[in-house]
Order: sequence, then C-alpha cells, then structure tokens
Amino acid sequence: MIAIITSTLYPPSKPIFNQPRSSFTPNERITQTKQTILSLKEKGIKDIWLLDNSDSCKYYIIKDIFKEINVLLFDNYQFDNRGLSEIFLILNSLKYLPEDTTILKLSGRYKLNENFVINDVYDNWSVVVRGYNIGKNNEMISTRCYVVKNKLIYEELLLKTLTEMYRYPMRMVGLLSILKYFQKLYNPIYEKETSCSVEFAFSKVLKDNSYSTRFVKEIGLEGFIAGSVDKTFIKE
Repeated sequence: MIAIITSTLYPPSKPIFNQPRSSFTPNERITQTKQTILSLKEKGIKDIWLLDNSDSCKYYIIKDIFKEINVLLFDNYQFDNRGLSEIFLILNSLKYLPEDTTILKLSGRYKLNENFVINDVYDNWSVVVRGYNIGKNNEMISTRCYVVKNKLIYEELLLKTLTEMYRYPMRMVGLLSILKYFQKLYNPIYEKETSCSVEFAFSKVLKDNSYSTRFVKEIGLEGFIAGSVDKTFIKE
C-alpha cells in the first residue's frame, strides 16, 4: 500500500463564497501535514506521496520541508469547488505512482487514528470508504480518506466523478427542471464551474457502476476542517 496526501499548503488569498479558503496559516498547515505523515509511518506505510496544489514558486520550499517523502507539485487552477481542484490534482499525479498498488488517499492535515488498521481486506475491494446515508437519495461519501485498489481503477473513478459533477445539474427530476433544461438548450448558460459536490458525485458513480465497494462506519481519520471558521474537529 502507498499513501497519497492531497494538499494546498499555500492556498490562494482569493476567498471562497466570501470566506477565507482556510482558517489555518501556511505554517499551521505544514505542521499538521507533518502529523499526517507521522501517522502514516506509525501504521507502517513508508511509500508516501505529497500532492500539492500551491503556487509553483513554493515548490523548492515544500520539497525541502518534506524531503523524506515524494513531493509532486502542480500549480493548477483553483476552483471555488475544492473537489474539482482535488480531482485534477490527483489525475495529474497518477502517472507518477507505481502500478498495481493499493492507494490510500488522505487529505492533508488530517491524520490516521487508532481505528485505522491495515489488513488484507483492502485487497478484496475496488474501494473502501466512509459512507453517509447509503441507500438514500442524499447519500454521499467522505473524500477525506479512502482506499482504492489501484491507479487504473482510480483514474476511471475520478473521470466518471468529474463527468457526474458537471452532468448532475442538468438532470430532469420534475416539470421545472425539464423547462430549465430546454431553456438552456436554446439559450445556453455557461457556468464557470459546477456546484455539485465531489462527495455526492463520487457516491453516485460507485452506486451506478459495477465497483466492489465496502462502506465502513469508521475509516480511522481525525483532524480539523480547514474551511470551518470555528476550526471544527472531526473523527471519521
């Protein structure tokens, strides 16, 4: 098993929905990410990749700080929808990752806790993930931490999730949505990005396709939510 950590250690100053992109400073984010790496090493995971979406001028700073692990930096466009940014970050990184290896994805600054246990069960499933409201219309998954069987499956999942995020707003579920659909056909409105969350779209892809998925009640993660003004602490 390898681990990938997605992060933006130096987030843009541009706010999201009139709020800062992060409640933590770059130094705080770096300290928390070091704790992320330590928690992975404590679980016996040695092949660790940091995938960062900071400005390219920060590459050598980040590389020097995290010299003991693999660092890939991509100065991608930063969407207001963080899920979109993360998908493109991971897609750009997949070609550098080893073949036929189980991938643990962990969002930066979070860390594994005592509930995360490495065992052979991960080899039997395409995806192991924390699910919410599974089987209901509002079902979704947590993208903070999950396990994917290999990078070929991962690439397919991400591309399908990306398609679903842009397709979902065009769905027809009632008379009003049907009218809006045909209005857009004759008078197109080009949105800058989709409002559909990656958590919802990812769960729909898993549901509508033939992936062997294990939904767990606890994945074994904890940490502070970056976009939360009051720095909410969570455990999943």
